[in-house]
Amino acid sequence: MTVQTPDIVYFGEMEFVLIDVEEGKQIIEFAEFEMPEHDPELLMLNTACWRGYTMEYYVIHDILYGIKDMGGIRSPRTMIPFTGGCIIARGDNIWNTDFIEMYLDADEAFELYFEKGILKEKFSLDSALKEAGAAADDNRETMNRIARKHLRYKYGENSYKWLTEFDDDLEYDECDEDD
Repeated sequence: MTVQTPDIVYFGEMEFVLIDVEEGKQIIEFAEFEMPEHDPELLMLNTACWRGYTMEYYVIHDILYGIKDMGGIRSPRTMIPFTGGCIIARGDNIWNTDFIEMYLDADEAFELYFEKGILKEKFSLDSALKEAGAAADDNRETMNRIARKHLRYKYGENSYKWLTEFDDDLEYDECDEDD
């Protein structure tokens, strides 16, 4: 399994990575991104970005905005009326954002809650970072339990990046062995 490219969140003049989104929700589903005209043949999927795009999110004056990037083809910045929670983290040790417990390796982490694109709550996850640092057993199961224990909202077992709106539409038989 290839680690997926992270989405970036600019929050409080700092760059964070998006770790996860509340279970059953996708931030991107709340906005219509107008993409510039482009030749679809120029877009390339790679194993580090199965969705075919990455996102840059901006929280500006407590309002959520986003830019969709499809291999260098970028949408204009768009307000996103998302309602739900998400986890963001920053630090030199964050290299994998595919699992919720990865925020425990951060220097700083927060859980944010938006209502219709307006930031309503911001929770520091410092207590989770401290507990994880003091844990005698640092296996994935223990870290997952610690990570979830400190969250206010419910997150699924798989990262939001592994849930795509186009999974059912993918055609795996387009590549023949004879090509």
